[in-house]
Amino acid sequence: MHWQASQGGAFSPSAVTQYATSNGWTCEAPVAYSGEQMKLWTYSGQNVFALPFGPGDERPNNAEVKGMPRFIEKDSVVIRCETGWTRVAPGTSKATPAFGYIHLDAAGSQMAVYHVWGDT
Repeated sequence: MHWQASQGGAFSPSAVTQYATSNGWTCEAPVAYSGEQMKLWTYSGQNVFALPFGPGDERPNNAEVKGMPRFIEKDSVVIRCETGWTRVAPGTSKATPAFGYIHLDAAGSQMAVYHVWGDT
C-alpha cells in the first residue's frame, strides 16, 4: 500500500509507530536509508522493496521481490514491525515471524506499508 500527501509532514515515524503499536504490531526503531543506498534495490530493472528478502546493502537475488514495488526513491526511514503473523515453509513445520515494514520518505509526504506472510 502506498500513500502520498500533497505536502510534507503528513507521515512521521512516531505517529505511524504509535498507530501500528495500537493495532498489535511491535515495532523496532526506524532505520535510515539514503536514496543512494536504495539504488541497489532493483530486480530485473524494476525498483523493489528488498528488505523482506535480504539486507538493505545488497542487490536482491530473489524473484519474489518483483511483487514488492518500491514507491519511495529519496532519503527515507524504514520501521520493521512484528505483526503477530507467521510464515511457514511448505512441507515443514518451520514458522518464522511475518514482519511488516513501514517505509517513510524523509519529508513525511509518502508512506508505503509492506507485509509478507504465508508460505516462505
